[in-house]
Amino acid sequence: MGDTFESMPWNQVTLMEEKHRLVSLASTEEFTVLELGAEFEVSLKTGHRWLRRYAVGSSSDRATAAARKGQFQADPVFRF
Repeated sequence: MGDTFESMPWNQVTLMEEKHRLVSLASTEEFTVLELGAEFEVSLKTGHRWLRRYAVGSSSDRATAAARKGQFQADPVFRF
């Protein structure tokens, strides 16, 4: 019975949807990146990375893939 919940279709969301949701919640300034990271089960570093990429306008899957290949250039300091 424990495996039943993992395969339910209404629990499925894409990674991109989760990234957009995190960025949207961060923009409300009601939550810290630490709190959002805990909610989305990502590290603080990953949360800041998603916000930084969104801030420079590279929220597409292609930009994410480029970032993994080391082609992503962003400012080292990000203030949201």
